[in-house]
Amino acid sequence: SPFAVVVALSIVCWLMANFMSNTATANLLMPIAAAIGVSMPSLAAVGGLQGLLVVVAFSASLGMILPVSTPPNSLAYSTGLIESKDMAKV
Repeated sequence: SPFAVVVALSIVCWLMANFMSNTATANLLMPIAAAIGVSMPSLAAVGGLQGLLVVVAFSASLGMILPVSTPPNSLAYSTGLIESKDMAKV
């Protein structure tokens, strides 16, 4: 079902973004999402190709467990006041 594809892609993207850069995650998954979007005409119910790509972009932005995930996390970590384990707790 189209909804299951969107949810699965969102969860995979979110998990990847938590352990690697969100930009790298989006760069890896955008072509895959585009291929899925083009091959599934039933995705029109959930926004089609554009909707699927927006889901990947937003899901990649939610990864914040490690300092490498986003530049603001790296800046906060570089102050020395926050450790990696503290970021993972939140």
